[in-house]
Amino acid sequence: MTLSGRTGTVVVVALVVSVCLNVFIAGLVIGRVSGGRGAAPDQPTNAGGLERFMATVPAEARPVIRRAMVENRRDLQGLVAAVREARRAAAAAVAREPFDPVAFQTAMATVRERSDALQAEVHAIIAEALDDLSPELRSEMAERWGARQ
Repeated sequence: MTLSGRTGTVVVVALVVSVCLNVFIAGLVIGRVSGGRGAAPDQPTNAGGLERFMATVPAEARPVIRRAMVENRRDLQGLVAAVREARRAAAAAVAREPFDPVAFQTAMATVRERSDALQAEVHAIIAEALDDLSPELRSEMAERWGARQ
């Protein structure tokens, strides 16, 4: 099957966007799960939400949070794969002719649901790790978060 014209352009754009988003999310999760180093805590970063979060974490607390991420790596990888699958389905809905706005909106709702599930799992992992930190470290983190707003 050969795609050309508007349909071909839409398919190519949708696939490029999908691949970029997948690589971005996978890189963030895998980098954090594997204990990769982000920006120094005193340097600003334009990276994803998890890296921005880790930049606010006192150095003494980072190993605790990284360990929690590693311990939950398989669950996170499964959730990332589910988001990736949903994005591919949304890209397919964009490419389908004739275009069906309802099918696209349904596909995007699935992307949101799966993205929310991934985010909720990351938040739960962080909450569990925070529970293992001293009140002093949590207080320091709270001060850093308050200063960023």
